[in-house]
Amino acid sequence: MKKIILVVLVAVLVAVGFAYAAANTVPVTGAGDGSNTIAGYKVTGVHYNLDANDPSIIASVDFMLSRLNSQSNPAETVSIQLLSGGDWYDCSIPSGSNNWLCPVGNVSILAPITFRVVAAQ
Repeated sequence: MKKIILVVLVAVLVAVGFAYAAANTVPVTGAGDGSNTIAGYKVTGVHYNLDANDPSIIASVDFMLSRLNSQSNPAETVSIQLLSGGDWYDCSIPSGSNNWLCPVGNVSILAPITFRVVAAQ
């Protein structure tokens, strides 16, 4: 009898726990991270801009970042990584532009480029 009461009590506690978890609401977000498709944004029009003095060096990268969910806010913070395990580069939107611009400095065009994007609101 004690075992049956214990089993029923555990079942009730589990059911109540699921009910509380189901009641949680999370606001729509566009945050994402990835090297392929990221959850909240679509990356298009990627351009690798070469250094004017040394065309074997990537000076910057620019791209367009579109929201996949119209209810989410536009990205406010964007960073990219060009080499797996390498440095992260902060991006910004120049005035009058729709493209994010990420100065990367001295990345060789011969390096194994991975182009990883992290975007957050």
